[in-house]
Amino acid sequence: MSQSAGANLNWNATNNQFDLNTNLTIGSSFSYNNSTGTLSVTKFSGNGSSLSQLDAGNISSGTLPVTRGGTGRTSFAAQGGILIGNVSGNPYQISQVSNLTYENSTGTLIVKKIRFPDQSEFNTANFVGTITTNTANIGTLQNNVTTLQTDLTAAQTDITNLQSQQSINTTNIGNNTNGVFVLT
Repeated sequence: MSQSAGANLNWNATNNQFDLNTNLTIGSSFSYNNSTGTLSVTKFSGNGSSLSQLDAGNISSGTLPVTRGGTGRTSFAAQGGILIGNVSGNPYQISQVSNLTYENSTGTLIVKKIRFPDQSEFNTANFVGTITTNTANIGTLQNNVTTLQTDLTAAQTDITNLQSQQSINTTNIGNNTNGVFVLT
């Protein structure tokens, strides 16, 4: 020890421990600052189960496994990539693909490939093209429905006119049969 024990190291019989009343340095990998209560060591040995109140903001290396709430990875390649869990049926595998990303600045979810339950697949360009074509077809269908409605309205008007004409003709026939004489 670089400090002599003397009055700086006292046995506390009440708590069954040594009390250190000064700073302590042992070599270059162990030091204790008595005024701040800071213990600095290069490495710890053991399972760490008794360590508490660790600031995760100070963790600068290593990999936190999925079982402990991490990703099990040290980095991901796709900028703005969305993490996907349970890859290949493995609940402890988290991955990322470039086909699904999120652009934070515009609030845009980017999907480059879509697979439907029938296993048909579209990349985004083909899918957008299909939607555009279907949209055009829907527009044509709407125009055809409008034309059909116009034709139906005209046909209903024609039917009403024919019914009216039939009624007039029936009246005229009734009036004409009263004046008909049959000769025998």
